[in-house]
Amino acid sequence: MTILLIDDDPAIGRLYGAAIQKRGFNVKLCTAGDQALEFLHRQKPHLIVSDVEMPGLSGHDVALRLLQRGPRPCPILFLSANDTVESVLQGLRCGGDDFLIKGEALNHMIDRMAFWLTSGFRALPLVARHAAMDMLETMNPIAPLLPQIKKDRALVDMAFESLYRDVQSTPPGYGVRLIERIEVMGRTAELIERQCTEPAHWLRFPDAVLSVIHKLRTPWALDIGVLCRHYELLSRDPRFQKARTMLRADH
Repeated sequence: MTILLIDDDPAIGRLYGAAIQKRGFNVKLCTAGDQALEFLHRQKPHLIVSDVEMPGLSGHDVALRLLQRGPRPCPILFLSANDTVESVLQGLRCGGDDFLIKGEALNHMIDRMAFWLTSGFRALPLVARHAAMDMLETMNPIAPLLPQIKKDRALVDMAFESLYRDVQSTPPGYGVRLIERIEVMGRTAELIERQCTEPAHWLRFPDAVLSVIHKLRTPWALDIGVLCRHYELLSRDPRFQKARTMLRADH
């Protein structure tokens, strides 16, 4: 898997690049936005990690140019020393899916990259993006936000308890069929959305979906990432929508 890393500081780029390669991922380093766009004309990486503040085209500019071209090739993570509400809001508006703080622990940064490379999610789901933006627009724009963005274990546990009860009421072997997995995903989404009361919850929505379903510890649950690749499409499926209310034991 290849990560496109965009940073105008070659030293920082090499530092991050070396850490990424130690995790077994390939890295392509670009030191300017226009250079990155040229690369993206020729190749499709599995993930883009871009500095925000750069001479010439900023990271936000690069993301907007990609949106203008059509469907994005992969998730976009923004890397910035600016950890304010306004910075995250701007990143969401131009298509960013996750946000990293320059100077934070490298292990955490690489963990976030690994999540987007392996989870199946190709973007922050629209329901989460719009909900986070709505909340951020009501907040103090210069307030720090990024340190608060982390997976809420209590939220995951509460959603799992409800999902587990629902699954227990279904026939043995439930979840083997594709239609049933779509229903489980729809029900999981509803249970998590009920618990999302702050922007950080919505920004970690994909993490919560995977964590809740994985806690079922069934063979098919561990493979749910295959469906996560098509989350946006599946979320419009009637079976997904019906399961938001309850899992059906009859088919």
